Amino acid sequence: MMTLYKRAGGLLSYTGTNDARAVEDEIKKGNREFELVFQALAYQVSKAIGSLATVVDGKVNRIVLTGGLAHSSYLADFIENSTEFIAPLIVVAGEHEMVALSNGIYRVLTGQEKINQFQLV
Repeated sequence: MMTLYKRAGGLLSYTGTNDARAVEDEIKKGNREFELVFQALAYQVSKAIGSLATVVDGKVNRIVLTGGLAHSSYLADFIENSTEFIAPLIVVAGEHEMVALSNGIYRVLTGQEKINQFQLV
């Protein structure tokens, strides 16, 4: 189940690929099923952004879209159209999460930054 959840679900399970470029190519060829899947994905991301905006009382300066799927202008445009009333969207395409995490750990280990502890209220 974990493999299905983490590796074989989502875009891959509906389209047979997790390559957004291939999905976009199919959409351009008129593949309506792939278009609906991509729109559903964008809808879910937009919905998550909207729900997170509520926990900060709508005080959102920017929405940053990252990761490999952010390379898709089709996806980014859909998300931007759905969320632009919340805040401007910035697209930083690519998977930089591990670099950011390792840089953060380095700053803590070298004393440049303190560990933040967050508590759910």
